[in-house]
Amino acid sequence: MLLSRFVAAMFSMAITVPTSGLVSAQDFPSRPIRIVTSAAGGGGDFISRLMAQGISGPLGASVIVDNRTGMVSIETIALAKARPGELNNS
Repeated sequence: MLLSRFVAAMFSMAITVPTSGLVSAQDFPSRPIRIVTSAAGGGGDFISRLMAQGISGPLGASVIVDNRTGMVSIETIALAKARPGELNNS
């Protein structure tokens, strides 16, 4: 039983490892990264700008901090008006 599991594991690795190099991803990010936050001058704006500086360096991409008023609904409105694939709510 143990030998058959070992053989199955080796077989799956022998197939998986060579074919994993065939998958090529798109360049990320292909567009500027947009961080939607509350009105300018607040704590959320300050943290968002710090995050933008930290993200832009390693990724080599421009990061836009988009200040919007409306506290609770700013993310919902931004997602509703976005084109497909434009924003990621995570």
